[in-house]
Amino acid sequence: MFSKSQKNRKGGKAGGNAVPSIISADLTLTGNIVTDGDVHVDGRVEGDITCSDLSVGESGSVAGEVVADSVRILGEVRGRVRALSVYIAASARMHGDVLHKELAVETGAVIDGLCRNLENPKEAGLAQLAPPRPAQPVAANSLPPGQATAKSGDPKAGAVAGPGPVPAREAKPAG
Repeated sequence: MFSKSQKNRKGGKAGGNAVPSIISADLTLTGNIVTDGDVHVDGRVEGDITCSDLSVGESGSVAGEVVADSVRILGEVRGRVRALSVYIAASARMHGDVLHKELAVETGAVIDGLCRNLENPKEAGLAQLAPPRPAQPVAANSLPPGQATAKSGDPKAGAVAGPGPVPAREAKPAG
């Protein structure tokens, strides 16, 4: 009478209509959440969340890493998000990197971190997460001979030397 199907006992969705685990607005959960099901956060979670679909409500906040198939953020997330599909609403505050396959961001959302498109963000390794190296400036004395002193209009030169800074003009009073 009250038994669950074999699939549902293993944590899967029974018929696709499974009820999500809900962290209500008056609840703070400290620790990691790992489930094959869906999670909805209206309260506060201080820990990592691994689930199928995560929804963070407007009053919800998560402080930790999120790994999911789908993530919907209306509240606040402080930590890295790795998901196939990420939706960040106008009311959202995202403080951390977003690794995604698909990303949608509404106007007004706050994102303080990097957004990186990856084929499989849930399996991303640390090497893929390293920020790209900035371009190194080239010192004039390290250029090949002739390039630093190339004349304007020489198509064979790699660099063109200009006339120097343009002097500022004095503003004349209108009158």
